[in-house]
Amino acid sequence: VTRRRVGKGTAWYVGTELTPDALDTLATQIFTTTKPVVGGLPEGVEAIRRVGEQGTYVFVINHTREPVIVPVRGADLLSGNEGGPHLVRAGQVAVIREG
Repeated sequence: VTRRRVGKGTAWYVGTELTPDALDTLATQIFTTTKPVVGGLPEGVEAIRRVGEQGTYVFVINHTREPVIVPVRGADLLSGNEGGPHLVRAGQVAVIREG
């Protein structure tokens, strides 16, 4: 297992298949040493931020059965909604260009 800081984040590389116990231990270590991209989201809602030459984008996937409010300001490129926070319905996705 290799861990390398890259920019403001950390990349992890696992070069083997881990046993279930080892995978649980590693996952616990990763989850307890990282902070969420968007705070306050319920379990089952993923958010990741990507930064590029064109801007900063937050990708949100709502795996739950309930709508969720995502406290990010910007334009949702999929729905066309501007401003924020953004409503992401159950089973839906948002791509928010911050700014």
